[in-house]
Amino acid sequence: MSFRVLFVPHATSRVAATRLRINQFLPALDEAGISYTIVPMASDWTTRHMLMSPTFRGPRRLLHYVEVLLEKILRFPIVLYQARHHDVVFLQRTTLPFRLERLLRLANPRIIFDFDDSIFMADPESNFLGPIDDLKAWVKPREFRNAVSASRMAIAGNEFLRRHVEGFCKQVRVMEESVDARRYTVKVKEPEQYVTIGWIGSPSTSGHLKLLEPVLRRLAGIRPIRLKLVGAGSYACEGVPLVSVDWTYESEVPQLQTFDIGIMPTPPDKWGKGKLGTKMLQYMAVGVPAVVSFSEANAAVIRHGVNGLVARGEDEWFEALRTLVDDPALRRELGLRGRKTIEEKFSLSENSARFVGILEEVRAG
Repeated sequence: MSFRVLFVPHATSRVAATRLRINQFLPALDEAGISYTIVPMASDWTTRHMLMSPTFRGPRRLLHYVEVLLEKILRFPIVLYQARHHDVVFLQRTTLPFRLERLLRLANPRIIFDFDDSIFMADPESNFLGPIDDLKAWVKPREFRNAVSASRMAIAGNEFLRRHVEGFCKQVRVMEESVDARRYTVKVKEPEQYVTIGWIGSPSTSGHLKLLEPVLRRLAGIRPIRLKLVGAGSYACEGVPLVSVDWTYESEVPQLQTFDIGIMPTPPDKWGKGKLGTKMLQYMAVGVPAVVSFSEANAAVIRHGVNGLVARGEDEWFEALRTLVDDPALRRELGLRGRKTIEEKFSLSENSARFVGILEEVRAG
């Protein structure tokens, strides 16, 4: 039986979470006869600022916080009205101020809360406004608990996140990111003068690259490497040959296919534990060997030396990258095994069926 779903992502499709946790499942909903409406809680203008916000300082950062809050307040009546005319409400990373979830639940109790990141804690970049950022760190876990507690079901991006949320919601499912293997394809790359170490993301996460700057400078001093960044904004790494390009949806896959090695450094803290980086899966999907920081979530996907490499600390990062730079055959082998992992465990077609099943389950209630 056909029904209607209201998707409420925290931002527009400029952010990966909206594209991967909602948009790429929409063809499966069309096929199942499920209609839907998408109402982001942030405009495209504010979404752009979200992606740049870690670079904001002082009053500019405070103004961004106010901008996000005001948009949530102004857009909530639209969400509330639409919730009454849909069978299921799907909140993707969307938390609300002033416990507005209580009103939303009165309008429609069939709420799903989906999250794939540690949004219940302040991220490492939140440290520029002192008391204001302290207030944000106090507010975020409370808004998160309110959203989850008001939901009939929570979908967590990995087991670490599931353990955090299970005390607040009776029904919890784990659904990791899905990758469309038809779109992300393997392309044989011709040898070049440099071995290209690539990273894809946004200005909001480019700060994680600072963790690897000593490693990259050390490696650049002894090997012909080039760092290629997609979507990093104005980030620069002195002492390392660097190419930086803007991210677009259309150029995303072709840019990934120019990498010889894909990197994903994340902070070794509680915030980093909750990340199953989309970029890691993107590298694997195009047959590029991934080198990632160790975390429980990452180690559950990458078997070190089998379908990628996992590193802790500068020395392990240096050895992992040096080994891959020196061994094209190993790069090819790990890349193809990574691709096979994507096809077997992160299939969009299989997860689309699960996604539709979750919507039907909550709708039936």
